[in-house]
Formats: sequence, C-alpha cells, structure tokens
Amino acid sequence: MRTEIYDVAIIGAGAGGLISACVLAEKGFKTILIEKNSKIGRKILSTGAGKCNISNSNISSRFYITDDYPKLDRIFSSCGPEKIVSYINDKLGIMTVEKEKGKIFPVSQKAESVVNAFDIFLKTKKAEILKLCEVLDIEKKSDIFEIGFKTLPHQYEKKDFVSKKYRIKSKKIIIACGGPSYPQIGGTDFGMKIARKFGHRIIPPVGVITPFKVLKPDLSALNGIRMNAKTKLFDGKIIEDEILFTDYGISGPFALELSFYLGEKIDEITIELISEVSEKKMKDFFLNRPKNLKVFEVLKSMFDPKFADFLSEYCEINPDFQFDSSVASSIIDKIKNFKLSGLSAMGFDYAMTKKGGVPLAEVSDSFESKKNKGMYIIGEVLNVCGKTGGYNLHFAFTSGYVACESIDL
Repeated sequence: MRTEIYDVAIIGAGAGGLISACVLAEKGFKTILIEKNSKIGRKILSTGAGKCNISNSNISSRFYITDDYPKLDRIFSSCGPEKIVSYINDKLGIMTVEKEKGKIFPVSQKAESVVNAFDIFLKTKKAEILKLCEVLDIEKKSDIFEIGFKTLPHQYEKKDFVSKKYRIKSKKIIIACGGPSYPQIGGTDFGMKIARKFGHRIIPPVGVITPFKVLKPDLSALNGIRMNAKTKLFDGKIIEDEILFTDYGISGPFALELSFYLGEKIDEITIELISEVSEKKMKDFFLNRPKNLKVFEVLKSMFDPKFADFLSEYCEINPDFQFDSSVASSIIDKIKNFKLSGLSAMGFDYAMTKKGGVPLAEVSDSFESKKNKGMYIIGEVLNVCGKTGGYNLHFAFTSGYVACESIDL
C-alpha cells in the first residue's frame, strides 16, 4: 500500500491519458498514470494505418455522433484544432503537416514518433508512470479516490510471474481507459463499468468505423482489388472514397465511412464503382473499341483481370461473345449501379471506435462528472464518436487537454 496521496490519478495511457499527464506535469501536480499494457500509447500506434492522423483542420460537431451537440460545439469553440496542434507542436516537439481533407499527420508519417514524443516529454518532467498494471476497482472515501490494481506479466515473463496487488489514493481521478474496440490490443469497457458504478448511465456501445461482411454478391473473387466508389445516402450526403474488396465483403475508407453513417446493418445499398470516370466517358470509351473484339478482350485491357472475370459472371455475359453496344450498356449499368445486400458490420475486433458510452450530457464542459466531483471522464469512454480522418484522436486529445487545464487543487 502506497501511503502518499496523489493530486491526480489517470487510468489509461492512450491519447487522452497521455496528453492529460503532460498538461498536469507542466502544472506541477503530483500525478500518476496507470497503464495495463507494456507500452504507452498502444492504440495510437494503430491509428491512420500507422501514420497517426492526429487531428483535422475541419473539426466540427457535424462530423460526430453524440447525445449533446451544443456542448460539443462549445468545447470545440473554446478549444479548436489549432490549440491542440499548437500544443503538440510546441510542447511535445511533433512537427505536423496538413494533407487532403484537412487531415493532420506528423511529418514523420509514423505513429511511433508521436508516442516517443509523449514518452520523452513525460520522462523529462519525471512523471510517474506504472505500466503492466491493471486497475481492478475504484472507490471514493471522504472525497479521496482509492484505486486498487495488480501487476501484470510481460509477454516474455508469464511462466514464473507472481502478480502483486496495490492500492493508491488520489484527490482527483481521470477515467481515460478507452473503449471496447480492438480488444486484441487491450480495448475494454472497463471505464464504462467504473462510470456506471459511480452512478452514470451507459448507452450500450456499438462498434463503428468497421468493414462489412456482404451476403450478396459473393465478392471473394475480388479480394485485394481497390477502386473509387460513391454513394448517395438518404439525407443527400455523398460518400466517395476508396473501396477495398475482401474475401468477406468490403473495407477501405469508403466502407469505414459507410459504417459511421449507416450503422451495423444495411439491407441493401447501390454504389457507383470507378466513380472518377463518368458514365458517358466510360460508354464512349467502350464504343470506340474495335468492333471485332470479344468481351474478355475489352474488359481485360481495361480492368484488373479479376474484376473483368467477375463482371462477365455478374452481368451474365459469355466472355467469348462479341463486344457490342448492348453488352457495353449492360456492363456500365452494373458498374455504375452496383448493388450490395445483407451488409453486417465486423464488430469490435475490427472497429476503429464505438458509439455509446457515458452520455456527454453527464459531464461538464470541462469533462468533470456531474455525479461525482473530482472524477473526470474523457475520450472513448464518452458517447462521442467521430468519423475517420483524425476526428476521434482529436477528441481524445481535446478532452484530456480541456479537463486538465481546468483542474485546480
């Protein structure tokens, strides 16, 4: 049992927990950061396909799903992307660059360099970090939080490892445990369970920004093929991005954004493939081909051979038939009105984040629990879900930064 009382205890060394520790270390608070993984920033390492999409210059509540949009607007108004990026640049020494669609990346294009910057900063400030320590329970007694945790073995030390249990005390606590997405790297709903114990309502979490299994047609023959795709949603919004066909269905940016807007299940959807080429241009190209060519000769000179074979079967056209205007019209119609049915999201094992969790309405604008003074809830534990493009990492950084800027002892 450690007898000292910390000013602030942070549970979880993800994006929100790390920036919280940095802000508090600068303010000189006696802080402890508890992380169950052997490394800090484990989930950061998997963001942006390993490139770490830190933020986005187009931050707005309209790119999020939450239960309290006015509050999210106020938070982003008081702490916009320029403030977070400036802190990351000036304090942590991470040089950033803005790319397409406002996406902000480290110049290194490596998530590892971002985690290294946090690690170096916290070591310089002599911040206390406990790794391979799993929090078991949290209690509050006389305005002091008591945190019970146990030590975990490193992956190479499991054979003779003997776990030890400890308890520490803290005046304030930050719940930054993340959510249940990517359980293979430690994602859990522990933070939500703690919040429920302390009186918070939990909106059931659902995996979001995830690939889809597709029932029909069978897309396994297209496994690995990428192309541009476009669709118009019921509210008029247009999604256009790269689609990746897999042996189970669809993935890639197009599928992930589709998941964000349409949820876990889609009965049927019509998408336009090769959306960067207009229907007229494609038809003109087809009809300008020599008249004596066979279907397979035209298709395999224009498309990936696997896609060409798939089109012949999908359009029910014999590849040895002569290519003509009726064949061209049939193929173009299938490409530009490609129907998928029976789409189901792949779940938390593949989901980048989740919607659900502690309602944003149940914390203050500085992320302090309205149920328990001194408890702050940030990041993925809250019911705030952003689309792809740096929005979720930005919210994790913002919530940690805003919470700790407001903390005063």
